[in-house]
Amino acid sequence: MMAVQSVLGIDIGGTNVRFAQVDRGLRILRSRKEKVEEVQDLTSFLLTTIQEFMDQAEVPIGAVAMGIPGIVSSAGEILSIPNLDQSLVGINLKEAVESRFNIPAFVQKDVNFILYGEYRTQRTKPDDTVVGIYIGTGMGCAMVVQGKLLAGERGFAGELGHIPLRGKDDPCGCGNSGCFEIYAAGRALVDLASRAGTDIKDVFRNPRHHEEVEEWLDNLVLGLNTVITLIDPTTVIIGGGVADMEGFPLERLEEKVRARSRHSIVAETLIIKRSKAGPLGGCLGAAVYCFDSLEN
Repeated sequence: MMAVQSVLGIDIGGTNVRFAQVDRGLRILRSRKEKVEEVQDLTSFLLTTIQEFMDQAEVPIGAVAMGIPGIVSSAGEILSIPNLDQSLVGINLKEAVESRFNIPAFVQKDVNFILYGEYRTQRTKPDDTVVGIYIGTGMGCAMVVQGKLLAGERGFAGELGHIPLRGKDDPCGCGNSGCFEIYAAGRALVDLASRAGTDIKDVFRNPRHHEEVEEWLDNLVLGLNTVITLIDPTTVIIGGGVADMEGFPLERLEEKVRARSRHSIVAETLIIKRSKAGPLGGCLGAAVYCFDSLEN
C-alpha cells in the first residue's frame, strides 16, 4: 500500500473554520479560513470543502483529521459542542467523511490536536508526558502521556475547566455550575475589567489590578497543580488567547506553580513553556496525528 503523501487538517473553532493540506514533511501546501457565522450548514460545508480540496490537490489527499471545540466520542460522534449549532450534537463526522470519500478520518477535541502537534514539533522526547493548558474565554486542557494522546474512554479526558468547585454555583455554558474555568480563565478577567471600568487588554498591564490578577493566578495554579500532581508531566505548555495577551504574567504563574508543587524534584525539573501553535496549529496538529495514526 502506497504511503499517504498529504492529509487535510481541519480546525473548527467558535469563530473560524480553518483548513490546511499538509504533506509528509509537515509543509502546509494550501490553507483556507471561513467565518463560522457565514456557514449555514456546517456538516455540508465541511464535506463540500473537503471535496474541493481533494479535487484541486496537486498532491493527493489520503486522509482527513478534524478538531472540534467540544467532546467527541471514540467513535467520532459529537457529544457536546457548547459554542456552535446544537444540531451538530449526535452527528458522526468520522463516518460522514469516510463513507463519502473512502479515506480514513480522525476526529478529536480541538485542543487534543493542538497539543499533539506541539508535542511532536517542540523537541519533546518520544516517551514524554506533556500537558497543554489553553486559556481563552474558557479553558482547554489536553494530555499526552508517555507519547500517547489521552482522550479517555468516552472522549472526556482533560476537561479540567469543568471540574466543579465546592461552594461555587455560578452557571457554566456546559450546563453545570461552579466549574473551574469560570474563575480561572477569560470569563473571570472580563468580569474583573467590567468591575474596574477598564479595557480587558489592560488587565495584566495596569498595576492597579495587581491584587485581582494575583487572585486569578492563584485560582489557575490550583487547577494546574492538580493536573501536575495527577499525571506528573515532563512539560506544561501554556497557550490560548489569554496567554497571548500583552503582559500575561507567565513568570509569576511559573513561580506559583513551582511553589505549590508536591515535591522539590517536581519544582526543579518541570518544564513550563509558552505555546507556539499559531493560527494553523490546530490544523497542523491534526495532520501530525493523522500521519502518526496511519503509520501505527
